Formats: sequence, structure tokens, C-alpha cells
Amino acid sequence: QNAWEGWDDHIDKRGAEMALVPRGWPFYSLMQLKPGWRMMYQDSLAAVFAREDSPQAAGLEATPIPDVPERGIGLCAP
Repeated sequence: QNAWEGWDDHIDKRGAEMALVPRGWPFYSLMQLKPGWRMMYQDSLAAVFAREDSPQAAGLEATPIPDVPERGIGLCAP
């Protein structure tokens, strides 16, 4: 039996349309290879994947990524 068998049950059986995956996790590489999914965004910490036919994917494509410093350095909140 494959050690990774069933790794994607949570996203497939629950109908997830998007997934936020830390880049250091094995699932990051597996999501890049998963048919029907594509990476919408990534930075040094994580990546956002979306189903290709998802309305959320279309919305992400239509939204420009803001120019935010890496890891929020230099930003502050009131």
C-alpha cells in the first residue's frame, strides 16, 4: 500500500474548491501534480491552489495581487 494513498480525500470528498498549503509540506508538491487543480499564488511560506473550474479561481485571476512586502515586514495594524 502507498503511504500517501488517500492524501487528497479531504479536498475531494468535501468538495473543496481552494486549498492553502504550506510550501514545506509534502502536499505542496502533490497539489502541483493533482489533475484539475492549479496553483493560483505562492510566496515563500505557502501556496493557494484552486480547482480549475471553480468560480473562486476565476475571481482570483481577475484580482490583482497587491504589492505587499514579504511576510508583512514594514506593515503595522492599528
